[in-house]
Amino acid sequence: MSAPVTVHIELAHLLAELAGAEAVDVQAGTVGQALAELTARHPTLASLVWRDGHFNDQLVAFLGRD
Repeated sequence: MSAPVTVHIELAHLLAELAGAEAVDVQAGTVGQALAELTARHPTLASLVWRDGHFNDQLVAFLGRD
């Protein structure tokens, strides 16, 4: 397991409107942990991010800035 680091999550327009923020910083060691923390802080995003306990395959997650 990776040590937790600060992860900066930039949200697409619709998700940003629902969360009330354009970006969120979380502490996480994995992408899954980062998304879990995001949806714990912003429960209105949970049904969009997760489907049956797995990442919603209709969404796209980009890692890094490149």
